[in-house]
Amino acid sequence: MRKFTAVAALALLAATILPSCKKDYTCECTTKLNGQVVGTTTADLGKQTKKDAEDACNQKSVMGTVGAQATVECELQ
Repeated sequence: MRKFTAVAALALLAATILPSCKKDYTCECTTKLNGQVVGTTTADLGKQTKKDAEDACNQKSVMGTVGAQATVECELQ
């Protein structure tokens, strides 16, 4: 029973530590004007958790209309 408890405790510890690993992420954004690609940019997001990096990258996406329809679509790399 002690072995099971030790293994369960170790598994629980690993499950809480591993998802919070921080890695270097980049965000690639494509700008389109009236459906035509007019540019692509890449932003370095630095070391973050995947969730934080996804949130930061999603905040860079923009849709708008100012005489023409412009969009900026971003993906986490």
